[in-house]
This record gives sequence, C-alpha cells and structure tokens, in this order.
Amino acid sequence: ISPIKRPNPEFSSLPRFFPRYNPVASAAIYVDAIKQVDTSVLHDVESTAIRNLDDKYAGLIAKKLAGVVAKEAAGIAVEEATDSPLAGFITKLVLYASDQADCRAWNFLPKDFQIARVSVEPGEHEVRVTPNGGPEFPLQKITLKSGQKKFLNFRYVP
Repeated sequence: ISPIKRPNPEFSSLPRFFPRYNPVASAAIYVDAIKQVDTSVLHDVESTAIRNLDDKYAGLIAKKLAGVVAKEAAGIAVEEATDSPLAGFITKLVLYASDQADCRAWNFLPKDFQIARVSVEPGEHEVRVTPNGGPEFPLQKITLKSGQKKFLNFRYVP
C-alpha cells in the first residue's frame, strides 16, 4: 500500500508522506509447478510520492506565509470595522485554529508496480503467483498459441 499523508511533526500545517509497512517485496512466479522467476519493481510509487511532495515544499511554505499575512490582515480589518480589538483577536484565533495540513492523497495506490516476464511453450499451463511474505493467489490456467502473448494481473493488498 502507498505511503500515508499526515501532518509533518516538525510543522503541523504542512503535510508529509510516511511509508507504511508492506510485508511483500516481490512475488515468485510458478508455471506448471516450476518456479520461473521473481517479480521486479517496474515503478516505485512510494518513492515518487515522497520525492514529489518534498520537491513542492518551498511552494507550500510560501503559500503558508501568504496565508499568515492574509489572516493578520483579516483580523486587523475586522478590528477596524468593529472598533473592537477583541473581535479582531477572535477572528485571527479562529483563522489560525482552522489552518491544517492538506492530507488528501491517493491512499489506494500500491506501494509499487512489479513485473515479471516468463517465456513458455504453446499449450495449456497453470500459473501460480506467490507473494514472498503473503498468501498465494489462486491458480490460473492459461492456453497459449504459438507467438501469442498473455498478460496476467495480480494485486496484493495487506
């Protein structure tokens, strides 16, 4: 499963991705009960998400600073419009209290995408995928003609 987005412990108004434990790092592919190959990572979604958010941090900090200026200006405007320092203070207090990190994320994406390529002779075959560290997937029976390609998709969710 992909990393989870939570408030940064060092600055709670900004988000940060935290990796989640994934018990499976790869899977073994068996064809006709003979191990052929282990899967390898095609794309690491977790690293990409963390790196992309880190690359955007300067812009996020600039937006937060602009937000501080806007909140202060709103508080001053309310104070001047009502001639009440208390109303201005309460306005600022409410605006600052409502400020929080944007923790929306695509949490159902996988940690990574993996791939394996296995060459087999034409005919009927039984394919079994066993995640290393997880339960095996149901057996799939496939029939291939000469020169035909077959793509099988599996998704492991801990």
